[in-house]
Amino acid sequence: MNKKWFIIEDSILVQKKLSQMAESLRDTVIGIEKDGNAAILACDKNKPDVVIMNLSTSQMTGTTGIKSLLKHCPDVKIIIYGMIEEKKQVTSAIEAGAKYVLAKPFTIDQMREAIRTVTK
Repeated sequence: MNKKWFIIEDSILVQKKLSQMAESLRDTVIGIEKDGNAAILACDKNKPDVVIMNLSTSQMTGTTGIKSLLKHCPDVKIIIYGMIEEKKQVTSAIEAGAKYVLAKPFTIDQMREAIRTVTK
């Protein structure tokens, strides 16, 4: 696949797990930030193929984060993941511009399908 990932996640453990997934899929993580505010600058500079974003990071969460990222990096494809408790969360994320939503926990095969789908 050889895609460039940018990860927005505040847990170091999850950052490492996502990085391992990228490596297993022969993709590259070009950046990791703990919140959407810092990610905007880095995303604009690094031009990732996909942004893998936790639905509830410590700052700029959910639809606010999606909209802000797309305002500054309109070509990036955003994959959101998290503990999806209501269908409304999925609908809001898609309406804001996310291209794929994964419910935690997810497998590497589900991530592979998400990457493949958004980068067609």
